[in-house]
Amino acid sequence: MKCKKSLFAVLSISMILFLYGCSEKPNEATTSQQPVQSTVQAVSSEEDSEQSGVEDDVDVDLTQLSSIMCYSEVYTMITYPEQYIGKTVRMKGTMAHYSSGAESGQNYFAVLIADALACCQQGIEFVLEGGSRDVKDYPLMNTEVTVVGEFATYEENGMTYCNLIHARVEE
Repeated sequence: MKCKKSLFAVLSISMILFLYGCSEKPNEATTSQQPVQSTVQAVSSEEDSEQSGVEDDVDVDLTQLSSIMCYSEVYTMITYPEQYIGKTVRMKGTMAHYSSGAESGQNYFAVLIADALACCQQGIEFVLEGGSRDVKDYPLMNTEVTVVGEFATYEENGMTYCNLIHARVEE
């Protein structure tokens, strides 16, 4: 029984680190600044319009950003999720899978974004359209994927988590 508790504690800590990366909370001086989101939307809208001549259905397109800006925007999304709820997000990164273990058997899938030096990663969980959490319905782990979905939050075990719901994997 003690082994199960230790394993649960290690997995819980790993999940927290997985979701929050190696970044720190902003100090008071930075919390009053407007998030990067408006810059991301402006850059994405301009580039999309120039490239295709057609408006995209994506509100926040992280695929158009440098690795530093993308990592920063994901950090902002996790830190200030209320500013993104309901927005359609496109992101490209490494596919990851986490299982909560034999007790609940819950599978979690995420896109990991690395910082410019690839020393830190942050991820956003996603759930495919239809709500499947079956491993066979998701891309292979450690492959590069582009995912589009609606940004949302949910509560589990007293914690709030961010995810993309109604997601689709783009080819």
